[in-house]
Amino acid sequence: MLCGRCRGSREPLLWGRNLQAAIGAYYDFESPNINVPSMSFVEDVTIGEGESIPPDTQFTKTWRIQNTGTEAWPPGVCLKYVGGDQFGHVNMVMVRSLEPQEMADVSVQMCSPSTAGMYQGQWRMCTATGLYYGDVIWVILSVEVGGLLGVTQQLSSFETEFNTQPHRKGFHGPYPFGQS
Repeated sequence: MLCGRCRGSREPLLWGRNLQAAIGAYYDFESPNINVPSMSFVEDVTIGEGESIPPDTQFTKTWRIQNTGTEAWPPGVCLKYVGGDQFGHVNMVMVRSLEPQEMADVSVQMCSPSTAGMYQGQWRMCTATGLYYGDVIWVILSVEVGGLLGVTQQLSSFETEFNTQPHRKGFHGPYPFGQS
């Protein structure tokens, strides 16, 4: 993009970025008493980096995060989509306030792109006032026709459902139809 007086030159218009940096630096300098929450990414609970998934497949992405600060998070914090590929229409999920050093799992319902390839998206924690904090959290997917993610999440869901069913009376051991 060229500014109006530089239309004939190849000099890029950078003042927009510099202005944003200057405002941010001024805000940081003038507001030293603002206590910014702390958050660290701990691990991917579902869908590891680059895991394969079939095209047009709905899935649940879950991350484990931790409040690494010395104070509880303020009310109204959320995880927001900030860049890259979005994987559906969800752009924010509310997150409960965590106490210092407490961990929690945060999940977002997503859908894989319809075209095979590598995709990535970034998410960040945000206060109710719009202040971003903590690590950038990534979603990195390999969309492949033979991807196994949909099957593994379905099996996981089945296992969870099976484990919550009441046990049958008289059933003992690994053989549901009697001893062998």
